Amino acid sequence: MRYDVIVAGLGIHGLMTAYMLARRGLKVIGLDPYPVPHAHGSSHGQTRVHRRAYFEAPFYVPLLKRADDLWVELSREMVGTSFSLEEGARVQAGGGALLSRTGVLVIGRDDGRLASGALASAEQYRIHVKVLQAAEAMQLWPGLSIPEGHIAILEPLAGVLQVEPVMHRLLQLCEDSGAVCCPGAGLDRWQLDDNGITARAVGIEEVIEADRLVIAAGAWTAGLAGLDLPLRTERQYQVQFSSRNGSGYGAGIFPALAIDRGAEPMLYGIPDFGNGIKLAFHHGGQLGDPHDYPAVSDNEVRELHGVASKWLPWLLPEARASWTCVYTNTPDEHFIIDRHPATERVLLLSCCSGHGYKFAPVIGEIASQLLVDGGTQHDISQFRLSRFTGAVAR
Repeated sequence: MRYDVIVAGLGIHGLMTAYMLARRGLKVIGLDPYPVPHAHGSSHGQTRVHRRAYFEAPFYVPLLKRADDLWVELSREMVGTSFSLEEGARVQAGGGALLSRTGVLVIGRDDGRLASGALASAEQYRIHVKVLQAAEAMQLWPGLSIPEGHIAILEPLAGVLQVEPVMHRLLQLCEDSGAVCCPGAGLDRWQLDDNGITARAVGIEEVIEADRLVIAAGAWTAGLAGLDLPLRTERQYQVQFSSRNGSGYGAGIFPALAIDRGAEPMLYGIPDFGNGIKLAFHHGGQLGDPHDYPAVSDNEVRELHGVASKWLPWLLPEARASWTCVYTNTPDEHFIIDRHPATERVLLLSCCSGHGYKFAPVIGEIASQLLVDGGTQHDISQFRLSRFTGAVAR
C-alpha cells in the first residue's frame, strides 16, 4: 500500500492533520492502536475550554485567533450550524453544540500568573475582556465565592468545545475526504528507504509505504520517533459534580473557570451541559506510564470537592462521573512542532502539556502546510526541538 502521508496517532491533532491533508488531495492513512476517541490519551473527556486571552504566553494568541476562525468553519461542516462572534452568542444544534460561547472567567490576584498573563495577552492582541472586582463577579454569578484581594477577568467570546462530537464527526470528515483511518491498528515500526517511509502497523499485514510520516502519538511520541525527548506523562483526573441549586452552574448562565491558587495547581471548571459541572486540577498529577493509571479514587473526589467547594459553594460532594486523562509534558510546557532531526520526511507534533486541544485546527493547518508547501506562515519558532539538549535519534 502506497500513500502520500502516514499519520501515527488519531487523537485530535492527528485526526485534524489527516483531515487537512486529505482535503488538499493527498492520499493519507491514519493509524492508532485504540478506537476514536479512547480513554488512554488526551483527546477524550467530554469538553475542553477554548480561550484567546492566553495567560500561558502571548505568542500563542495569533495561533488561537486562527484556530477560532477554523473552528467556525469546521462547525459548519461538522454540525451544519455556524455561530455568531457577537458577545454572548451561543450555538445550539442537534446532538449538542460544537462550541458554546459560555465565556471564560479567570480568577486570581491581579499580580498572579493567570490574571496578569491573561491581561497581557488581551492588551497586546486587543482581545475583549472585562475586569471585575470580586463583589461584582459574585453578584453576576451567585454560585461563586471569591476571596478578598482577587479579581475576575471575563473573556465573553471564549467558551467550551464538545470533545466527543468533534472527534466522531472529524473521523467521518477524514473518511469522506478520502483518508483511510485505521483505529485499532497502531504504528509498530518505520524506517527510511530510497523511496521514503516503510512502515508496519499492528493488525495490518501489508507493508505501508509513504513519502512522509507524521507522529502525533501523545505519550508514545518519543518511542515511535526513536528520540530521547524530554517528555513526561502525567495522570490527571476530572470529576463531574451536581449542585444544590440545580442549574446554577448551567452552561446557559455560568462561564467556564480558571482559578489561580498560587503555588497550588490551578483549578478549572466547565459549566454543566446536563451531566454536572466538570472540575479538575491543572498539573500536579502522578507521573508514569499511562497504561498503569488507576481509576479515580474516592479520596481524589473528596479532595477535589474540598478545594472546589471553597470557590463553588453550591457543589454537592458526590461524583456523577469521573475519569483520568494523560498530559504529555515538555519541560517548558510549550509544544513541539518540528522535523525529525534525522529526516525531513518525518514531522513531530506534541501539542501537549495539558493545553493543546483548542489549537487543533491550526495545528492541522500548520502540519499540512509544512508537508505540502514546505513551510508555514504561522510563527512556530517557539516549538523547535533545538530548545532541548539531547533530542537526538537513539
